[in-house]
Amino acid sequence: MPVLTKGYVSEKTTRRLSELRRCALSVQHPALYHNKGWLLNLMGRHREALLCFKKALELDERRPEALFSLADSYEALGDRTRARYYFDRALKLLSGRCAYMYRETRKRIAKLKKNSSRVVGPL
Repeated sequence: MPVLTKGYVSEKTTRRLSELRRCALSVQHPALYHNKGWLLNLMGRHREALLCFKKALELDERRPEALFSLADSYEALGDRTRARYYFDRALKLLSGRCAYMYRETRKRIAKLKKNSSRVVGPL
């Protein structure tokens, strides 16, 4: 059985989240905040995940994975406009890097374009 599946939280996952919280208190590294946000996102705790992804970007604004994850959380919350904005930002940083993430980001933007005609900046 996988350690974490969307909507299912194992004891091991809860322990890992606690460990990440402790680490984040002592170390200000964007990867820790991104990983914590990723776990929260998978647990369906999207609003909490947003805070982690924003903190990761505050520490290093050129992290395409944090931008992608931020967009993913906004999409899960039904905010397609913000989701598209952050997917677009991630795509700009991914150009010429990580082919898989670049393709996935383009697919997600195309999907959002069908449902949204206006893109605005962060609020």
